[in-house]
Amino acid sequence: MKQRLFQIIKLVALLVAIAVPIYAKALIRPMVDTTMDNTITITKAGTGGGTVTPSSGTITWTSSVGTVSYADSGLTVYYYVVPGLGSSFMNWSGCSSVSDNGTCTVDTSDNKSLTVNFGGSSVYSLTVVKSGLGAGTVVPSTSSLTWSGNTGTASYNSNQTVYLYQTADSMSKFSYWLGCDSVSDNGTCTVSMKSNVVVKARFSGYYNVNYIFPYLHTSDSSVVYCVVSNFSTDNATGDGFTVMSTAKRIPSQVPYELPVGFTIKNTRSAMLAFNNQTVAIKNDNLTVFTITDNNSVSIANDTCTGCSYGARISWTSKLASMTSGINCLNVLMSCFQGTTQPKRNLVGYACVDDSTSGPGGKSNLIGY
Repeated sequence: MKQRLFQIIKLVALLVAIAVPIYAKALIRPMVDTTMDNTITITKAGTGGGTVTPSSGTITWTSSVGTVSYADSGLTVYYYVVPGLGSSFMNWSGCSSVSDNGTCTVDTSDNKSLTVNFGGSSVYSLTVVKSGLGAGTVVPSTSSLTWSGNTGTASYNSNQTVYLYQTADSMSKFSYWLGCDSVSDNGTCTVSMKSNVVVKARFSGYYNVNYIFPYLHTSDSSVVYCVVSNFSTDNATGDGFTVMSTAKRIPSQVPYELPVGFTIKNTRSAMLAFNNQTVAIKNDNLTVFTITDNNSVSIANDTCTGCSYGARISWTSKLASMTSGINCLNVLMSCFQGTTQPKRNLVGYACVDDSTSGPGGKSNLIGY
């Protein structure tokens, strides 16, 4: 009996000896993290510079080498690059894939080494000039403009595309851009910085009048004279002359800025002349004049000698809403061909304005 009890005690002791270490390991194991972080190393190379931003995690930089660790080995991370001023993105190495915009894609399944190359790039200046009777703001899609009066400047890398957004103030309307590569339907100007660029943004007054001519001619023997009378309570200032089509019937739609002298004071008359490839005005004197002696603008860039073209001339008024600005009923034009015998009135041109005095509270649309 004693021998059997001794054997039972010995067996229990053996079981305890085996169970205690196993239990101890089970208690300790949850306290020990056996997983290892995977590290992504990014090296900046090349003659240029820029920033690298991950979609997840934070890069710790030591000089041109950055590291970021990930505990999750099943993560997909995107690295975005932005070249610095005077630099351009060249390429990545070590990525799983690289998108067209230079974004590097990697997974965190193991340690990886990436290299991003930045090259040198030319730097060009963008100058934006605000003009016209009106006022407003111009904001670029990237960076910011430094303004001195009505002139704003910024610097961009070569071939960088910049979008310029305009907003007229409550007393003004946006008129047109000059110097853009293209202008969208919503009035956004696009420029590509392949050289130094100068862009003009013109803001008109609250009220505007546009006279549209279906046919003019650049022949020396086909001058058209127009008497313009301003019966409004404000001055009517020239806000641009647009050639609507050339001899090949291709519309240009590029406004020409008119000289300061293209202003008809209230209760005054002036004379316009469309002669050859020149548009001119004579203020306060209806005597037929020599074009070279007066305020004039050449339209040679969009017309050809002897060709015919349509045109639009715009007038603008400073006065804001709820006041009496210019419209087609108080800024009147009467045109005739000045080289024919007898003189013939010009017909087929129209006037449209920004007023609400037309039928149904809409703008006036008057034909002559």
